[in-house]
Parts: sequence; structure tokens; C-alpha cells
Amino acid sequence: MKYSKQTIAAGVAVATVLLALYTNGFGIPKLETENPTGSIQPASSIPIVKAPTTTDWKSYSNSEWGVSFQYPTSLFLVQRDLSTGERKRLLISLFPDTPDMRDLVAGKIVGADGPAGISIELFQNDLDLLSAENWVTGTEDSNYKLAYKPYELFTFLSMPAVAYEHDGLYPTRVVAIADSKAVYAFSVNMQSDPDPLYPLFEEILGTVELR
Repeated sequence: MKYSKQTIAAGVAVATVLLALYTNGFGIPKLETENPTGSIQPASSIPIVKAPTTTDWKSYSNSEWGVSFQYPTSLFLVQRDLSTGERKRLLISLFPDTPDMRDLVAGKIVGADGPAGISIELFQNDLDLLSAENWVTGTEDSNYKLAYKPYELFTFLSMPAVAYEHDGLYPTRVVAIADSKAVYAFSVNMQSDPDPLYPLFEEILGTVELR
């Protein structure tokens, strides 16, 4: 049987449309990136905890929460009590010690994004007795709902620890541990890849002590 040129052309057009539909969701799904927001995505969220490369560091200690750590002189520390009538909460932040950053943290620069830095956030846990994993997956405070890949489990300070990454104002990497006193969430904002704050974050983790 012979077909006219018009019939053949129509058949090719129909086949092309069907193929496009098939490969765009009706048959073969499109491949999506693991991190569709385009944020920094290291292969693993687990930090390499290590000792500081220098001894010229400042010390921080809080007897109420039983936590201490050291941090480099190139950073300055800001502490905020975020407690409510129901739960105690403390935020300790470390930022690069520059005049512009100090002005930004002090709110003197209008219209700028919030400062990127390293944070140690402490949440009262003697009432709920959450594990680190339960805190990450079951509370709004962890921001795990903004995570772009599954969390990872490891051991930190001889305790079960959870490492994960989430988006927000900046891509952020978090390490969480918990005991009967508090949940301890250590985090670092990453503005570039690699980010100069991240090696300091790993070294600060290497100085943490709980009592």
C-alpha cells in the first residue's frame, strides 16, 4: 500500500508528539537533581572533627549549661538568651571579626542579609528527653524540613550524633547531639564552596566539652 507525502508527514508529527509526552512524564520521568535549589552540597554532612591548628584561641564556658569550647581570635562571640516561659534556650554565635560584620550584627546596616557565621544553640531537654535523631526529625527548631538530602548518623563526644544540611538564608550544615540536660546543635553557614568558615567549624567542634 502506498501512502501520500501528507499522510507520512502527519504520522511523523504524531510520533514526535507521543515521544515527547512519553519522555516528559508519561513514561520515562525526567531526572531531577538531588539538590534542586542549587545549594552547596558536599558528599557527606559528617564533619572531620580535629584539633585546632593553633593555640592562639579564646575560651568560652557556660556553667549553667555545662558546655565549653574554644574559638579563634579572628571571630567574635555574641550570646542571646532565647528562653520562653516553657523552655530554656541559648544561642551562641561566632562571626568574622571585621568592622562591617560587627555593624551588621549590631543592626547598623539596613537592608542587608543576616550575617553568616557559626552557631552553637542549646535547647532544654530534661523535660522531653529527646534523642538527637528525634529532635532533628520531630521538631521545628531543627529546620530539617528544609533539608535537601537525608541526615547521617555518626558518633561525636562518645554520643550518637546527627549531621544534616538544610537551606534557608544560607546553606547550613548542622551537627546535633543530646543528653538528659540539653540538645546541642552546632551549625555553620556556607556562602561559598569551599567556605573559609567550615575548617574553623571542624576545629571548634574538636574543642567542645560537656560536663
